[in-house]
Amino acid sequence: MATRSRIGIQWPDGRIESVYCHFDGYLEHVGRTLHDCWRDEEQILELVALGDLSVLGKSLAACEAYHRDRGEELNITEHDGAEEFIEYAKSSWADYAYLHMAGQWWVYYADDWTPLATALTLTTH
Repeated sequence: MATRSRIGIQWPDGRIESVYCHFDGYLEHVGRTLHDCWRDEEQILELVALGDLSVLGKSLAACEAYHRDRGEELNITEHDGAEEFIEYAKSSWADYAYLHMAGQWWVYYADDWTPLATALTLTTH
């Protein structure tokens, strides 16, 4: 069974672009991978440009993208702001939403935004 998530980046004008990630959206995988491996904004832009993902990897080559790797339609969703991003994530059954904004990763779960680094320190295995 999948743990769905959305991964987004916020532009200076407040607009957000996001992609769906099908597998392992929980903090200990997608959250940890974003925090540890996707810190550079240029890399994050390249990640979102891949479109929807089956699997998030530690590099572009390690990601499994529906468009690049399976020949499916390229899907990148635009949102007018964080509230619209969250509503879209909820309506698409995402368990977690990750957003790179203001120079850092944030995660939305349990109906609140938390800096990803903080959320990762609160998780236990």
